[in-house]
Amino acid sequence: AYNDRLYFIGGSSTVGGSPLTSVYYTKINSTGTLNSWIQTNSFTNGRLSNGGNFAVVWGAHIYVSGGCATINASGYCQTVRSDSQVASINADGSLDIWNTVGTVSDTRFGHGLFAWRNNIYEVGGCSTPDTATGNCTTTLSSINYGTVNQDGDASTVGQSAASGTAPCSGTTPTNCNMPDTAVGDLLHASIVANGYLYIFGGCTDFTCNPSSVVTGVAYAAISSTGQTSKPATCPNGTYQNNIWCVQTT
Repeated sequence: AYNDRLYFIGGSSTVGGSPLTSVYYTKINSTGTLNSWIQTNSFTNGRLSNGGNFAVVWGAHIYVSGGCATINASGYCQTVRSDSQVASINADGSLDIWNTVGTVSDTRFGHGLFAWRNNIYEVGGCSTPDTATGNCTTTLSSINYGTVNQDGDASTVGQSAASGTAPCSGTTPTNCNMPDTAVGDLLHASIVANGYLYIFGGCTDFTCNPSSVVTGVAYAAISSTGQTSKPATCPNGTYQNNIWCVQTT
């Protein structure tokens, strides 16, 4: 949502249907009701989220990144997008033409995508699906972020690392991967509030059966430049993966 407009982006109209490139928007009235949906400029390369979030708004621009590119008749993801695209939002809510963000390439779906303080973050997700079962064979605990330039373009400037690998090493580690034993790489919720990045729950695979669901909450301090670091205190929790305060629920 942006400026009293609600957007519906991509997805699929049927189970097993081809991922869509279409974008619709509607005006949100003061009572919360919606007006008629209006189609605006489509992006290239159809995609769907498979439970994650591949779109975000920041600074009068809307971004899409990653997502599932093709699915089979059962609705299982077969291939994954790696491109990122951006379109400016006009005053009436319509979109200008989409452009590819050439410096950003990140193959993942089922991930979290959010923006904060002129940075866009991609959190967790899956890079390789099992085409026969729909399960994820390569889950991601990494966090990538890019700075938004004045013209709305973005570039990748930071990537998290495993514990013991720079910059997630030494006496003042930063930008460490998610603690994926406490929160799920897939289908989690992620937000920024009061200078902290929070990750809630999630699943370790797309079956999301009781054995693969995790219910922890992890958070790390986040700077204005996008760097994550260890909170000064971790009340009612324990530190994991060098910088993350983890609480179980």
